[in-house]
Amino acid sequence: MDPSRGEHYSEPAQIAEVIYEAATSESDQMKYVAGEDAKQLWQARQSMTLEDFHGMLDADFGLGKSVEA
Repeated sequence: MDPSRGEHYSEPAQIAEVIYEAATSESDQMKYVAGEDAKQLWQARQSMTLEDFHGMLDADFGLGKSVEA
């Protein structure tokens, strides 16, 4: 994974605000997207098949690659 990706992650306070909203809301909403990075990821998920999305995650996070000890 590219270390510079962390530069664009949401701040903990942003995530905490969404968690607080979810915990105190009286709505029936089951999903909350916390932070701009998560919003972009959610939009990507909505625009492709689940298989393609999993492939994107595998590529982005280096999953499925063998690691030599």
